[in-house]
Amino acid sequence: DETGYVILRDGEIVEVIEANVTSFTYNNLTAGKTYTYGVKAVNDAGGSDVASVEVATEEEVSSPADPSNLESENITSHSVTIKWEDNSDNETGFEIYRNDLLIFTTGADVTEFTDDNLTAGSDYLYIVKAVNEAGKSEGVSLTVTTATDVQAPAPASDLNASDISQKSVTLVWKDNSDNESGFKIIRDGDVIATTDANVTIYVDDNVTAGTKYSYEIKAFNDAGESASSGTLSVTTKENIVELSMPSNLTSTDVTTNSVTLTWDDMSDNESGFKIVRDGEVIFITDANVTTYTDENLSAGTTYNYEVMATDGKNDSAAAKIDVTTDDGLAADVKDLKATVQGTTVILTWKDVSDNESGFEVLRDGDVIATVDENVTTYTDTNLSTDTEYEYSVKTVNEYGKSKGVSVKVTTAKDPVETYVTYLYHTVLDREPEKEGLEYWSKRLKNGDSAAAVAKGFFVITHELEEKNLTNEEYISKIFVTLYQREPLSGEMAYWKKILDENALNRGLVFDKLVYTNEFINLAKSYHLKPFDEDEMLYSRIESLYYLVLNREASYGEIKYWMDKIKNGDITYEQIVRNFFNSKEFQNRQISDIDFIKAAYRAILNREPERAGFEYWQQRLQNGMEREELLNFIFNSPEYKFISSLQ
Repeated sequence: DETGYVILRDGEIVEVIEANVTSFTYNNLTAGKTYTYGVKAVNDAGGSDVASVEVATEEEVSSPADPSNLESENITSHSVTIKWEDNSDNETGFEIYRNDLLIFTTGADVTEFTDDNLTAGSDYLYIVKAVNEAGKSEGVSLTVTTATDVQAPAPASDLNASDISQKSVTLVWKDNSDNESGFKIIRDGDVIATTDANVTIYVDDNVTAGTKYSYEIKAFNDAGESASSGTLSVTTKENIVELSMPSNLTSTDVTTNSVTLTWDDMSDNESGFKIVRDGEVIFITDANVTTYTDENLSAGTTYNYEVMATDGKNDSAAAKIDVTTDDGLAADVKDLKATVQGTTVILTWKDVSDNESGFEVLRDGDVIATVDENVTTYTDTNLSTDTEYEYSVKTVNEYGKSKGVSVKVTTAKDPVETYVTYLYHTVLDREPEKEGLEYWSKRLKNGDSAAAVAKGFFVITHELEEKNLTNEEYISKIFVTLYQREPLSGEMAYWKKILDENALNRGLVFDKLVYTNEFINLAKSYHLKPFDEDEMLYSRIESLYYLVLNREASYGEIKYWMDKIKNGDITYEQIVRNFFNSKEFQNRQISDIDFIKAAYRAILNREPERAGFEYWQQRLQNGMEREELLNFIFNSPEYKFISSLQ
């Protein structure tokens, strides 16, 4: 029974077609983009649910970009490696041509290829092309000449050991060739290392003390190895038991005139430990002692200490540490914080010293107060507005003043001017001019509410209107300004629908959104009156004429209902019921569907959920009176929460 079909793309209506048509073709789409299409049947009773499908168009494929910077490396007499830069992101591989003949095709993202089995001393032309299903690039080329055949290098000679210890052997030899690639170091018949060309020294540090080894050297290149340099037998030195250096040397119990040193004993053969201060031995402990206290020092002085194990003849390496004695000053305060209350700054801090006589408070480098010991707060009053100050607190005792801890703070701005500037930024996207800032600030200081001034920016002045904002942009700007956030998807959908259907004009949509708890919190943060009760009441009654009677109201009509509420003759809920029960509304003869929408919009400021909409529609069709539906809505917790602003 459809009269046609509505076709949607990404939620927007793009076509309406006739009944009984079951297909539709779209051209001129964007490659590589995902679209969501929907179709719903419609007739005079409304629209069906939307059947939807997600479609992703294919990516366009173009020929790949040419590689660049084709280079060669590791050229030998019979092979070469070529490398290039991959400049495309859609190749399936690279074709390698040698002397204009295809010899290999790589996979995607490969950037090098090694060609073997070449002829020594020959020229070869290499071309590399990027390829994919759309074709291949023009290619980049390079000519390479292979090396000529080489002879095996001459053997090294004069192999000797220049240094032998418990842990290493240093080998030296004479290089008798001019074409080696390097030298192989052979120990007891096994190659243990290779060097570069022209190297004539090698240190073997992977040996065992007191062990005999046999070394020989062979030069090598692409043609092979030289003969042996001849063997050299070497025996490493036997291990000598050494004194181990103490570890973890630390200082503890540092005072103005003493310090205690502690360390870990890492040797088992010492007779004691030498304590050295500033280069002079000041004490020798007994064996196994791991602590020493040095006294009669000067306050605030840095000393260098060394501790070494000794057997009476030999000393270990020294563990070292620098220690500075306590200067006697009281410790700085911690957690210095500044709290701003208008033009007053309250300083608080944590007292972590136990020897202070008081605290010195500075503002911008000047001392403004001295407080007694154990005091942890100070209040500075009568400061300038919107001014940055730097405060410091220093701990004081008989030794002097601590370094001090600082904090910067800015006193509060004029909240009225700050609010007006905020509206210029969020509504008009610009800085305020002097005249405008003074005008709106004066209105607020003379008693205008924050809502009234905000409405002046959104509705009364023409600057925002000249921006030609879409309904969606207008709603987003209201939310950002009044709530300091973007609207949720459901909020955007509802208020956009209200404007698109002309159920309310932009001024009344602003009123619906400004008389809320979120805006009250914003206004209070600027110490402003959120709105006048008369303003809110006027707007709410004016919107009823739009939402229930589908027309504008005269000032006299709105004033009539306002006076009745203010005189206590009627409640707002009774006014809403009067509108729905009025002869004017009855004469509209709207359907159950439109009645449900009107009730939700007028009372709850939203559309019904789909399940709720279907529930109430079925109840009304089964005989429930419309007045009963109004009772359910008025008695709901949701309405009671909304009406808490009244």
